[in-house]
Amino acid sequence: MTHVLLITSAMLLVVTVLGAWIDFRRIEVPNWLSVAGVILGVALNQFLFGVHGLMVAGAGLTLAVATYGLRHLLRIAGLDRLKLMAPVGAIVGPNNWLLICVFAVLLGVPIAVLAASSTVRLQRIGATKGLIIREFLQFLPPYHGNDELRLSLHNDIAVRRHTSLIAVGALFLLAIAAVLVSR
Repeated sequence: MTHVLLITSAMLLVVTVLGAWIDFRRIEVPNWLSVAGVILGVALNQFLFGVHGLMVAGAGLTLAVATYGLRHLLRIAGLDRLKLMAPVGAIVGPNNWLLICVFAVLLGVPIAVLAASSTVRLQRIGATKGLIIREFLQFLPPYHGNDELRLSLHNDIAVRRHTSLIAVGALFLLAIAAVLVSR
């Protein structure tokens, strides 16, 4: 983990928390936030560390765009994730960006399970798990006998809100960085 300066931490918090909040309210990350975050992240790193900071910001931005751009092309992730992760990569660089991704996944799985288990839809689907297991053992898709069991991942709020998990991952990275600096 690379040391995160206070101004970099503040910019990361503003971009991720604001992006997650706007995404939750409007169901999209605005372009102005993404572009402003990338420009400010690259400018801040260049101002603080010179050419080396410019290379680190460029590497973080490239890694984020390549990873989430490929995921978008493969229809695994939406553009909102790319629009939030691009400024994060430009602000913190590739090493810390990878840590934020790992923290978002590790912390996101339990959060998503809790959020999904509280929905009526999952409880209704869970009540029919015997049907799903039986059709799985027969090598049939779980919605073969009952179209109501079809999971539409893009419409469930627990699955769509990955941007809030990115903010949680960034907060966790900053908390760990603060603990390590205080030692």
